[in-house]
Amino acid sequence: MPIIREKRQVGSIGPVGVVRASGGSEKYNRLANAADNLTKLVVEEMGRRAAISGEEKAQQLTSEEITAINPITGKPEALDWINSNRFIGRTGAEAYERVVSDRFQLEIESQIKNKAKDVALLYEDNPYATKEYSKVMNTYIDSLAEGSKENGKNTSYTNFIYTTGRDYIAATTLSMEKKQYDIENAKILQAEGERNFQEADLAYILGQQGNIEKFKDTLEANEKRNQDTIDSGVQTNPDVKTISSSSMKANYVSGVLERLYSTGGVNGDFLNSNDRRLVKIAITSKRIETLPKEIKDKIKPLLKYIDGSNRKSIIAELSRLDADYSVIESANQRDGNERLEQKYILNAQAYESLADSKKITYFDSFEEAYPRGTHISIMSSFDNDIKEDIENIRKNTKKRNA
Repeated sequence: MPIIREKRQVGSIGPVGVVRASGGSEKYNRLANAADNLTKLVVEEMGRRAAISGEEKAQQLTSEEITAINPITGKPEALDWINSNRFIGRTGAEAYERVVSDRFQLEIESQIKNKAKDVALLYEDNPYATKEYSKVMNTYIDSLAEGSKENGKNTSYTNFIYTTGRDYIAATTLSMEKKQYDIENAKILQAEGERNFQEADLAYILGQQGNIEKFKDTLEANEKRNQDTIDSGVQTNPDVKTISSSSMKANYVSGVLERLYSTGGVNGDFLNSNDRRLVKIAITSKRIETLPKEIKDKIKPLLKYIDGSNRKSIIAELSRLDADYSVIESANQRDGNERLEQKYILNAQAYESLADSKKITYFDSFEEAYPRGTHISIMSSFDNDIKEDIENIRKNTKKRNA
């Protein structure tokens, strides 16, 4: 029997080991795809490395190299390096240029800020600081931008310098204007505060002088001026007006009372303790019925200036004045007693001296008037009476001073 052999059939499913005609093409395609992928990976890796290399190179540049402008290209001189180093590749060049541009922006912003700080400090105390600052900074920005032009035309770097500079000048100028406004307001408030203190002192003097008309005018002007600063927004504390007005009223009342205490007594002397007590009661209660007429006429105009905001301070001033004049009163009384005692002593001494000088005359008269021998005892009795009178004068003097 003849041997039957299997035939190879292209495209048919044959036994293991039979190769179809299409199998070699698929294998080639797979190899080609793998090669392409590998090539792409290599290219990408090379690009990544080139980008890193370009970035690193750009980061190594100094600030001066970044901001120095090529007058021909209008671009940072650091970018000239790309033209002389083509081997770096497009990816590396793009990375290098991107980092240079970013750093250029940061360095320009930093230079503008530092310049602005120096200029602002230069004109810090100048009343026209904002105007001078803007003028100097705009000139500086123009000089920076001029070097970045290409053939007299603006480049992207020129536009960046102008935009960044003008925006920063605008922002800082607004801040400086606000700061200057605050400084001027502070000066106004300081001047107003000093003037309020001066007018409070003046109110006391006007009270001592009894010049109520001038005080009224000064008080009205003070209240109007303080209200104006509140309405303008310069003064943000509305209580300042009330405090200043209350202080002036209290000082005027105190000045009047000081004058009354020092000259309101008999014959222009200081007010006695009883009248001072009545004045204090009248001020505290705002009732003047118990006052003597001459004192009542002086206290009545003061009552409208006394209110809850200054009553305590006025009463405290009254207590101080009363204490002062009580000391003066005691001192005067002590001096008067000493003078009185001295007067009695002098009188006693004169009486005693006179008695001694007349003793011989009295002795002769007694000798003639009375029987012999009795005139001596009568003379002694008379002498004792004189001494007793002198002693009584001294005792009475001490009792009056006690």
